[in-house]
Amino acid sequence: MFNLWQIDRKVKELPQITIKGKLTSDKAKEVLGDSNDVLVKDIYTGNKSVKIQAIGIDGLIDSDVIDNYVLRPFTNIALNKTEKDLYEMCKNGVIYHISQKEIKDINEAVENILQGNTVVFFDHLEKAVSFDAKNLPARSITEPENESVLKGAKDAFIESIRVNTGLVRKKLKTPMLRLESFTVGKEAVTKLNIVYIEGVTDEDLLNKVREKIKNIDMNDLISAGKFEICMKDYKYSLFPQLLFTERVEKFCANICDGKVGVLIDGLPIAYLLPGVFSTYFQAPEDYSQNYVLSSGIRLLRYICFIITLVLPALYIAITMFHHEMMPTDLAISIIESKEGVPFDTAVEIVIMLVAFELLLEASLRLPKTIGSTISIIGGLIVGEAAVNAKFISPAVVVIIAFTGITGFVIPNQEMSNALRVCRIFLVICASLAGMFGISFGLLFILYYLCSIEVLGVPYMVPFVANGGKNMLKDTIIRLPRDLFGGKDD
Repeated sequence: MFNLWQIDRKVKELPQITIKGKLTSDKAKEVLGDSNDVLVKDIYTGNKSVKIQAIGIDGLIDSDVIDNYVLRPFTNIALNKTEKDLYEMCKNGVIYHISQKEIKDINEAVENILQGNTVVFFDHLEKAVSFDAKNLPARSITEPENESVLKGAKDAFIESIRVNTGLVRKKLKTPMLRLESFTVGKEAVTKLNIVYIEGVTDEDLLNKVREKIKNIDMNDLISAGKFEICMKDYKYSLFPQLLFTERVEKFCANICDGKVGVLIDGLPIAYLLPGVFSTYFQAPEDYSQNYVLSSGIRLLRYICFIITLVLPALYIAITMFHHEMMPTDLAISIIESKEGVPFDTAVEIVIMLVAFELLLEASLRLPKTIGSTISIIGGLIVGEAAVNAKFISPAVVVIIAFTGITGFVIPNQEMSNALRVCRIFLVICASLAGMFGISFGLLFILYYLCSIEVLGVPYMVPFVANGGKNMLKDTIIRLPRDLFGGKDD
């Protein structure tokens, strides 16, 4: 009898399945078992003297295409044909289907069937041909749910990789666009494509992405987190190293800038490599508005980044260690607001930060219809009651609320999540040593950020590369494009 831990270890150690046997329909049926969705069709031709078999998965194949363009031509072939003749005619174009290929072994045959292809077996010859006539279940193309669109295209990626590649081709009508296919996973085989523009994307970067994908060694790649772990150079880093997006427009714009894109079958998002620090503060709307407004908003994001990171720790340092930094009126106001509160400032801040995280997590996990209700109850009713009961001072509530609002200004949620952890770290530093602790904490974070490389690219580029020459091009602010060889939109 195994416990859950032992079962989990056993699953993780499963070897890759290798099927041994002849390339025949009987062997394929043996491997696929008695599943009721496995469709097997016997095809008789040559005055019923020759039998071939077609195998596919119900729900994954387009029955109309298979019936009319694969099965029907076999039944119309002349009566005096042998199985070898049928196979040669099938290879040379009697079956009018644009996507067909010869199968080399039984492993490839089973893999094609599970991917939604229909495989026709010629048992006596031990040969087979695969026809790509998929009809995979997929939802329709809709607007992005997690990335709002103010001015731009509203199409978003879905779970079908072939639909996603079609969306990319629709946007980037260039013959230099390249898509390379990879298959990863041992048990749950998953297809993924890397997308790039030849001549624009750096070849060294491309080779590093290929190498990392080829080195992925796991049973399945169903969840996004598993792919991210495999692609990260710093696996234990809090800061994101892959930029993901639902928006086709954003994906294509980054491909044109020289990044490498990754599309994974089954995931409604696309990844962009490398993900450096400055890219997490950019949004597609920056390029659809006037450059003055876009520059102001982007500069505001960096200011909010500093505020949400430092404000709680700074409040602790000033109120507990450096009272002389406060104006007299402000100091008196804070002292009056803390009257009757049993906790010191550091404990108040920690309690409110934990409460804020609980509210945020609850609103994310609950259904949308009641998620906003939890925010109202937690933010207004419970917060007001805590202040009136003298558990928390009003000043701390204001500080945490302002910290949370400024954190939501950052466009990328993963970067915002990393800042939430760093915020706690700085609070601890400030509680121990005031402004000196904050200085130490900030220097430590800055040193760590400067030490990270993503696929050989410094994480803090362009702040730490080329002497900062490109800092004003498209980083903290966005200047008109005609200053750099183009025209502003």
